[in-house]
Amino acid sequence: MKSVLHSLINFQDQTIFVHIKHVKNIHLKINEKNEIILTIPHPKCMDQAQLFLQSKWQWVSKVLDGRTRNPQFISKKYCDNEIFYLLGKPLKLKIVPIQAPITRFFYDDQYIYIEVRPNLKYDFSKIIDTLYKNVVIDFIHKNALAWQQKLNVTVSQYDVKKFTARWGCCYYWKHKIALNSLLAPKPPHLIEYVLVHELVHLLEPGHGPRFYNLMNLYLPNWQELKKELNKN
Repeated sequence: MKSVLHSLINFQDQTIFVHIKHVKNIHLKINEKNEIILTIPHPKCMDQAQLFLQSKWQWVSKVLDGRTRNPQFISKKYCDNEIFYLLGKPLKLKIVPIQAPITRFFYDDQYIYIEVRPNLKYDFSKIIDTLYKNVVIDFIHKNALAWQQKLNVTVSQYDVKKFTARWGCCYYWKHKIALNSLLAPKPPHLIEYVLVHELVHLLEPGHGPRFYNLMNLYLPNWQELKKELNKN
């Protein structure tokens, strides 16, 4: 669904990006760039949106404050020894000059290695995005089948995308699951929580009592995991 109008407002000394779309309700999110995005259904809802912002501002302040102290959200320079997280562990970036015609990237217990040709310009952010996607794909390959068997569900396709407002998505009518590539920095038990959450939606599409009963059955500590995942 495409935005039909964009505007900017100032609220509590913060710039708010307002998207006007054909939606039923007002939505608020903070993307990976720490941009505050408010989606409203109609320009006439602006006064209501201000009240909505006021009611949610404590949460916004908490998220932004947490991110200023979280290395995962600090603006990256993509230089040697800069810290990136993979599967919950801090790794140092190491740029390796080579003469090979292709760019390679891999990691071990201490470093993320990116091999590049000298004197060429690279968009390292895209390389890291691809690495994140590969890490989540690898996690799915290693863990999804066991959970499918445990829940007795079938999945036609897994996909990994860079979402801005959700950790995962279940297209239950297609038996398709998508996970956010930005899960890659998180510890494995949190990626597992998102995977199980989306797989349970194949049994119960909504978030009603049956869904939560199933989550309690298959992953009893899911509420603690959800809080840990969303605390920053």
